[in-house]
Amino acid sequence: METTLTPFGVRYPHLFDTFRQEMDRIMSRFWEPEGTGREEGVYTPPLNLAEFDDRYELWLDLPGVQKDAIDIEYKNGQLWISGKRDWNPEGREWRRIECPHGEFRRIVSFGRSVTPDGVEAELHDGVLHVVVPKAKEATTKHIQVKAR
Repeated sequence: METTLTPFGVRYPHLFDTFRQEMDRIMSRFWEPEGTGREEGVYTPPLNLAEFDDRYELWLDLPGVQKDAIDIEYKNGQLWISGKRDWNPEGREWRRIECPHGEFRRIVSFGRSVTPDGVEAELHDGVLHVVVPKAKEATTKHIQVKAR
């Protein structure tokens, strides 16, 4: 037996789910800065971002992308990661294509809180790992509380 909890007063709880999802998608794209990689024909690879006291670390899934096809730039407080995943269908009759291919772009804004000269990147097994050191003034400083 399957039970579903329905909020009081809502007769058709699933009627607006699709509409709500579509509005969420539209509004999330509306507030994105230009050049986030969601332009037509450019895909946005998934990204994980961690923050530490002295650095940020990013991991991007880029299966099938060669290191020479990746370009990383730091400009105007943003880290731009772009490139191209080549794909050759070789005349096959595809029934479904879900793997992204072509140009990709990912832009991460840091402001002026990082040291661009110390950025390091390494590609291993289709995962790009980028270490972005924080600027000295941006690192976390713990303040000891004194009692009187």
